[in-house]
Amino acid sequence: DWGPNVAENRNLGYEQLSMENPGLINLSLSPFGEKGPLRHQPASELTIQAMTGYLRVLGKLGDPPIRVGADIVGTCTGAMAFVGVLAAVYHRERTGKGQRLSCSLLGSMMSIRSHQWAALSKPDEWKGDSYCTNETNAPHYGYKTKDGAIFMTPSPNLSWENFVALLKELKMELNFFSYPDFKENWWHTFGFGYLAKDAKNLWEKYTSQLATKELLGIFEDYPDIWITEFSDLGTLMDHPQVEAIGIVNEIDEKKYIRAPWSVPWDLPP
Repeated sequence: DWGPNVAENRNLGYEQLSMENPGLINLSLSPFGEKGPLRHQPASELTIQAMTGYLRVLGKLGDPPIRVGADIVGTCTGAMAFVGVLAAVYHRERTGKGQRLSCSLLGSMMSIRSHQWAALSKPDEWKGDSYCTNETNAPHYGYKTKDGAIFMTPSPNLSWENFVALLKELKMELNFFSYPDFKENWWHTFGFGYLAKDAKNLWEKYTSQLATKELLGIFEDYPDIWITEFSDLGTLMDHPQVEAIGIVNEIDEKKYIRAPWSVPWDLPP
């Protein structure tokens, strides 16, 4: 965006343009917002990642900060702004009047992180750090398999009986039950559980003996454990589930990711 008052000084502000078009919807994007001491300050993807703490949730303690690989600031701010524009369109359909909207990179990223901060600052129940709320643990690299990695986490409906059956199928029940804390708090020993970090090496002792497809086949009998394989770009683009939802379009022998929604009609050529 141009920044505060630049559009107005060029006679392109909302108040000026809406006199000619009362139904005009105008969106203003800015790094830090239109008020405050940083309103004129420029910013980048990494500036906002750093300010909102995203650099703190990757990497390891004692090592330099690591940026989030994807351009999450630009992407998420665009999504937030899009929802705001849709709300303005709905308002116009009801009233015939347009609106001016403003959206900042800083505000968007703080909004997205708010649920994490709420869980950290005043949790309903505290049993220890977990991956999704911990600000100090390294990121989760999944559970090693013979030829890759998987990620698995229990659903709230996972029963003790099915969990024990899985341990037996992986031939790890005796080793697992030798840890009293793991046995008593079994639901929290993998995925996002607060004991997942402590139990990770134990799980990997057995998951690393099997190929990824073998493990996925075993877990098919346990629908209350959510599991997926880690993918790189090549395997993801060729994944049968990705193909089934038709998210990848090929045009002139080049592949593109389309919008994630679908419509019940064919667009004209």
